[in-house]
Amino acid sequence: MALLDGKETHLESVQVSNERKAVRRLIKEWGKRHGVQPDKSLICLEPTGHYSRMILELVVEQAWPTV
Repeated sequence: MALLDGKETHLESVQVSNERKAVRRLIKEWGKRHGVQPDKSLICLEPTGHYSRMILELVVEQAWPTV
C-alpha cells in the first residue's frame, strides 16, 4: 500500500498481509503518523481479482471514499 498526500507527494509504502487485522492496523498507524481519516482521505484501489475483495469490503464498511 502507498500513501500520498494531497499534493501527490509519496509519504510511505508498506507491504502488509491480505488480512483485515493487518489493514486495520496500518490505517490506524497512518492515522497517528500522517493524520489519515475517512473524511479527509480517498482510497484508490487497483483491481486485483480476489485479492482486492477484502480491502474493498473493509473500506466500504468504514465509509472511506474510494475510486
